Amino acid sequence: MGQVRKVVGDLPRVEERVQELNHTQEATNRLHSQLFEKLKKAELQLSIERVSAESRYDIITSPRLEKPKTMKTLALRSAIGLFLGLALAALVIAFIEARRVVATTLASVDYRRPPFAR
Repeated sequence: MGQVRKVVGDLPRVEERVQELNHTQEATNRLHSQLFEKLKKAELQLSIERVSAESRYDIITSPRLEKPKTMKTLALRSAIGLFLGLALAALVIAFIEARRVVATTLASVDYRRPPFAR
């Protein structure tokens, strides 16, 4: 019986201690949840910053000059040169022929006769 009275006498102190421990556990759980949310936000922010930093310095392709195709360029230049040379030769020949025709025409004109006389 004495032992039961001792247990009953300790009961309010034990209940108070249980309530205190429950309150401490709830506070600890809330703090843990808040800290866990902060951790997740910080990890997300860090991830975003890493992606941002990496994307700033991405080099998609390195710049380089393409070499012109030498055979194609050479053939094109040769064709243009040949065409221009032939055109210039045709102009020179036409000028020489025109001069010859004019000289022949002028040489055949009789300046002593009136122009419209028969």
